[in-house]
Amino acid sequence: MEQLKLIKINSQGELVESWQFFLIGQGLYRGETNGNFDEDTKKATAAFQQKSNLQPDGVVGNKTFGKAMQLGFLGIIDDRTDKSGPGFPDKPPFHPLANNAERQALFGTFPFVSEPKKGNPENIRVTNNWANENIVMVSIPQLVGIKGSDKVQLINLPLIN
Repeated sequence: MEQLKLIKINSQGELVESWQFFLIGQGLYRGETNGNFDEDTKKATAAFQQKSNLQPDGVVGNKTFGKAMQLGFLGIIDDRTDKSGPGFPDKPPFHPLANNAERQALFGTFPFVSEPKKGNPENIRVTNNWANENIVMVSIPQLVGIKGSDKVQLINLPLIN
């Protein structure tokens, strides 16, 4: 039986790199994701442990792995290629939008004003008819059992070849 390996200072490899990405997602690590468990990674690990009410020793062991996995850390390499694997469905045949110019070319531009709300200080209000012209509501039967998810907003986009 293969087990997760303890991650500590001077550990190296894919698991360390995954750990560094996880720490970035937690807002605790700003270093390079290079697969080398260095002092900065150790400090970020100890901060994660402190935040999680664990012994902040900077070593990723059972309890730290367990808490991280509860928060979405994938400590195992899942190489399944069928529908149950993490690679399903295949990535789309187009690249992600890289900048505002690409986004505006695809979605258009729209005027807006800042309208902060409790719990969402970045909220905006679109001041023209863009939303009515471009967003449609569709029913997705698979989501009916999930509270608040019986309808999903989709942006009405032209097909991209």
